[in-house]
Amino acid sequence: VHHTATLTRSSSDVTISVDEEAEVLILAGAPLQEPVAMGANIIMNSNQELAEANGDLRAGYFGPSWEHTDDDTEWMRTIQEHWRYMAQSFK
Repeated sequence: VHHTATLTRSSSDVTISVDEEAEVLILAGAPLQEPVAMGANIIMNSNQELAEANGDLRAGYFGPSWEHTDDDTEWMRTIQEHWRYMAQSFK
């Protein structure tokens, strides 16, 4: 399960509380100053670009899907099978 929190510049302090074990990734940068279209885990500049990116995701261009409980060996097998399939589809 993923959650997104948007932080503003109103404070320099951040407090994170969780009810169970969690991993946290905090990214920071200058404001984009351009349109933003968000959908699930994809962020683009327009709804048209977002629709194209979702099509690319479904086609496998973003890489394979896998269970996050897979061990390293199973994960590597999934990656290799995916890219072997993608290479064949471009021939």
